[in-house]
Amino acid sequence: MNDTTNPFEERFQSSLLGLQANTGGKINGTLLGRACGAERAGGVGDNLWAIDGEAVRFHSVHGGKSSFTLNPTTEPPRLIVALTQDKSETDKPMRYWLYGLTLDACKQAGRPVKSTSAPGRLTVSVGQVQDRIELGYADLPTRYVGIITVPDRDAALSQIDQMTTEELAIIMIAATREKIQAFIHGVGEASLEPVIKALDEEDSGVQLDYSRSEIGSAVQELFDSEFLVLSGIFTKLFSDLNGRYFAGRLEVHRVIVMHAAPEAKLTSNLARVDEKLREIILVYDGWFEEMVSLLIDTMAHIAAGSDAESGWQEELVRLYELGAPARQRVEELDDAVEWPCERARCCAPEDRLGWQLH
Repeated sequence: MNDTTNPFEERFQSSLLGLQANTGGKINGTLLGRACGAERAGGVGDNLWAIDGEAVRFHSVHGGKSSFTLNPTTEPPRLIVALTQDKSETDKPMRYWLYGLTLDACKQAGRPVKSTSAPGRLTVSVGQVQDRIELGYADLPTRYVGIITVPDRDAALSQIDQMTTEELAIIMIAATREKIQAFIHGVGEASLEPVIKALDEEDSGVQLDYSRSEIGSAVQELFDSEFLVLSGIFTKLFSDLNGRYFAGRLEVHRVIVMHAAPEAKLTSNLARVDEKLREIILVYDGWFEEMVSLLIDTMAHIAAGSDAESGWQEELVRLYELGAPARQRVEELDDAVEWPCERARCCAPEDRLGWQLH
């Protein structure tokens, strides 16, 4: 009995570490949920969030580790896991890399937790999940790291709930937010079927050489990539339209044209604007007239500034009278053209060239 190690202190320290991890997970989940534009779908103590009714739960892992645990009976169909190698030793934000995982894929890759106190839970290594999707990153403020007590946690959650749009934009860039929202909505999943069908028509041996997962990953990578040639063309077009119809008064913006699935929801991923980065994000859909009118309508919204409601309408009237290729004029010229079925499903007629601004 000469052991000088205090077993009670060891137990206390272990309990504190567990409490800190639990508290940190709730705080990180709240930061990520708010930054991506989601709303709480569970209680404050639950990292369950939702966008347009589609649920997602956030998990976070630090210290360079990539494994987490879950209860498959209570998880939603989609999860987002945040991983970091950064340490909270400086005031610099901790960068977390975000991965989208489906519950089904986690069940396949997971291993049962060897614990009688947590029956049914699984340990999942993100690297073992074959269908994982890289969603980007988030820079989480270090001032929320190391919080342990429940009162401090609740105070931090209250502060996060009151963060402004500008503060949240510092945590997560628009491109990451877009990918998260698309993942939560399952955008791209339904588009895989027509792609596989088209591949079979071209070469029936494709599925013999590549698995469905490999084809899906390649398609998703294409859809998430930038159409560099068109980005350059539309960025120059922005400059030309700015000089011709706005007297050059708009701030210089870079236009990023992304590839898109044939049936992607227009209201989810067209004409996004990141004013902080001065970027306009368009999605290529093969209809250049619409893309041009979408760009100039978006420029009109930027020109309207804080008076976005009535000011935007006034700008559109002014542009129409000048003969600019705004939405109204393109629709008048295009009345004889039947809209593709996927557009009718996701947009009202007046929003066929719909824009989404954040």
